[in-house]
Amino acid sequence: MSKPKRPPSPALLALRGAFPLAFPVEDAAIRPLAIGIRDAIMAWADTRPDLDPRQVAEALRAHCARLTYRRTLLAGAPRIDLEGQPVGSVTEEAAAVAVEGIERDRAIAAQAAIDREARRTLALERQAQIQAAAAARRAKKAAKPPKQKAKKPKPTATAAKPAAAPKSTATVVVKKRRIIPPE
Repeated sequence: MSKPKRPPSPALLALRGAFPLAFPVEDAAIRPLAIGIRDAIMAWADTRPDLDPRQVAEALRAHCARLTYRRTLLAGAPRIDLEGQPVGSVTEEAAAVAVEGIERDRAIAAQAAIDREARRTLALERQAQIQAAAAARRAKKAAKPPKQKAKKPKPTATAAKPAAAPKSTATVVVKKRRIIPPE
């Protein structure tokens, strides 16, 4: 199951609009960028008051960190400038770093999948334990004979009722520190 794609940031959209050959929309058209291109991009970003230079730098970093971009970093592949013109080639060291990064990301993704599966298994085990405990409680309750209420003996005519306390006819009501005599 793959993650849904996030919409591109405003900074990346601005880079695509200004430099369509260096930042293509289609993954198949992505090519390695020239070494030091960050300086040229930041100089361009400084001329754009509508863009935050930090967001532009983050968009560049995210573009270069993409798996699709790193797969283009093959030894000897041409690097391009902002206008799409070749200005050098990918070195063996850069290609090796890209391969290491891809392998590291694969290992991280594999471990994350293992961790997700372990959490899922634990959750299913916990749910099964809860259901088993609930079933055991229901079975125990069903196995018990129903409780019968103890019946109170009916009072007989000969049994004397307890004497009620005599009622007082005099009532004293206290209001605002005055005593009002009973009527």
